[in-house]
Amino acid sequence: IKNPNKAKVNETKTNRNIIDIGSGQSSYILDFHNKKKHNLFACDNDEYQINALKRRIKEINSDNKIEYSTNSFPNDDFKGIIFDTVIDSIKTTVLFKK
Repeated sequence: IKNPNKAKVNETKTNRNIIDIGSGQSSYILDFHNKKKHNLFACDNDEYQINALKRRIKEINSDNKIEYSTNSFPNDDFKGIIFDTVIDSIKTTVLFKK
């Protein structure tokens, strides 16, 4: 990805499971939240950052739902979920994109 702030998911597919690890206030989650229906997951061990992201998401009207975790990843919060896209915001790279 040339511009890590503009990660893209195949625009024709919906209901993708997208996780942002070390999400903070996540520009990625905000960007995907405005697109087609996806299942979004934000994971950050800093509760302040997750709460700030929740406040930002509340301002956006979208059908996408987001699950949040303040536990380190991997953890049981996301057990059994297969992710189509994994974003490592700690290193700001997309690790896997299907």
